Amino acid sequence: MHQPYYRSARTGAFDMPWARLHALKDYLDMVEVLADYPDLHHTFNLVPSLVEQLEDYADGRFVDVYWEHTLKPAAQLVPAERAFIVERMCERPDHPRARSHARYGELASKRETHAGHGWDTCAMAFTDDELRDLQVWFDLAWFDPRALESGPLGELVVRGRGFSEEDKQVIAQAQADILARTLPAYREAARRGQVELSTSPYFHPIVPLLANTDSARIGAPETILPPRRFAHPEDAAEHIRTAMAKHELVFGEQPRGMWCSEQAVGEDVLPLLMNAGLSWTISDETVLARSLAGAAGPAPRALTPQSLCLPYRLEREGREIAMIF
Repeated sequence: MHQPYYRSARTGAFDMPWARLHALKDYLDMVEVLADYPDLHHTFNLVPSLVEQLEDYADGRFVDVYWEHTLKPAAQLVPAERAFIVERMCERPDHPRARSHARYGELASKRETHAGHGWDTCAMAFTDDELRDLQVWFDLAWFDPRALESGPLGELVVRGRGFSEEDKQVIAQAQADILARTLPAYREAARRGQVELSTSPYFHPIVPLLANTDSARIGAPETILPPRRFAHPEDAAEHIRTAMAKHELVFGEQPRGMWCSEQAVGEDVLPLLMNAGLSWTISDETVLARSLAGAAGPAPRALTPQSLCLPYRLEREGREIAMIF
């Protein structure tokens, strides 16, 4: 589970809302549902750049550009804000979230009808009441379906339209509750032994390219590289070190496994993982096929289930790490 770092270095605000919205829809639900199945064990990979953002949201003292557009009273929206809402805070009519809720689908269809005239003109076609309903539905539709079946959120869904400014506070309270519970839920699931939590390099870089851009030609010899070679394994090592430290700070223990970004690994990466004390990592079946064929061997052969569904042990300079594919 990963998200890029959406917080602006210039303003400190979250320019995009996806870490927040996926928390409402996915992150808490995925780990809480496991409590109903105590014999099922699972591994979750939490990228530190996502974890840090979830911490910021849970703290409550955040500025999220999309959330600010939700909270502003519809009657006080200036033209640019109205255009932002119709352009960015509305799904397509055929999107599942719009299809699942009649009023949201109605607003999405109206947006599509007027979008060809430009967003400023499109926004002028919406009344204040319609924009308020759109503000509410943009966030409400993202919540996990189970959260929309009952309680205050369920009441908003049943009503469907004619929302008030006060209704936004219902969403705010439900959102704050979910954001506050998300990371503790993973920590508790790991404590009881039902899940293992792994990590990734801190800001999700492609580690082999940080260590040595020439490594790109091992997997893809035709790759066109910049004229100046980039090789900073110390940067790659720092992403791994800070990821380990962040994971231990948040979840109470160091991770044993690391999912390298985009499953990109290589000989320059293995020593960094071993030096960090990691016991396993992961890549994909194409990497396995090429590895089994050998660098100078024939074209990668098709893998059998028996060869794919196995852990492999890599030994380097008297040390070892396990890898699964």
